[in-house]
Amino acid sequence: MDTMPCGFQAPPSRGRNGLKELGRMQRCSRINLLIAAALVAACSPADRPATANPPAAVKPAAVVKPPTTGNPLRDELAMLTGPNARECGLVALGQDATAAWQCAKAADSQRIAYWFAIEHRGIDSDVWTAALRAANGQRYMLHYDSNYMGGTGLLPRFTRNACTGFTTMIPDSPESLECSYQ
Repeated sequence: MDTMPCGFQAPPSRGRNGLKELGRMQRCSRINLLIAAALVAACSPADRPATANPPAAVKPAAVVKPPTTGNPLRDELAMLTGPNARECGLVALGQDATAAWQCAKAADSQRIAYWFAIEHRGIDSDVWTAALRAANGQRYMLHYDSNYMGGTGLLPRFTRNACTGFTTMIPDSPESLECSYQ
């Protein structure tokens, strides 16, 4: 029976000739497998030029990097409120927060994004409570602890609660700000 190499005209028969035919089929299968592997390797990304541009659908979306001031609280407030927010201030421990609260109240009445924060006494870390309005109009209370595990290193934790109305300031209170739920 004349056949081309790796070309089969009939299934292998039983007996000695059938075993020869089966052996030839296995060799041809291995050869076909090696050819397929060589073709796949020839089409690998490593062979493509480094300057090739992927199609537009494959390109990753632009990465928006949050602002970095070196102050995690300021960075978080800026990220939540946007670049056009009114910064009504960081009120240090023991200072009067009335001016910052009035600034925020004025911005809120004009539907402008704003933020202000009041420092609280922490045991072994910096603790702040902030009131803010995002650019989309959502109001939040943000609680910040520079190291929730205690200690001197920076291990910040932010807790954010949505508010339905403007923040109420409570003088001489340990929390001093309260989320309004209208």
